[in-house]
Amino acid sequence: MKKTILLVAFITLVAFVSGVMAQGKPATAPATAAPASTKPAPPAQLEKFSGKIKSVDAMAKSIVVAKRR
Repeated sequence: MKKTILLVAFITLVAFVSGVMAQGKPATAPATAAPASTKPAPPAQLEKFSGKIKSVDAMAKSIVVAKRR
């Protein structure tokens, strides 16, 4: 009984290890492609708004704000 349990455990271990080894390392991009720009992008400008929120569109990730009068 103990030999059977050890055999099943060993076969399971081998199956998992072989699956991990079969995946291998992911392919990397070729080194010949040069970046379009070496300068980092400037930080986004923040604008302050005040008013009442009219609507929110979660799909477009936008909001509509009514101006104060």
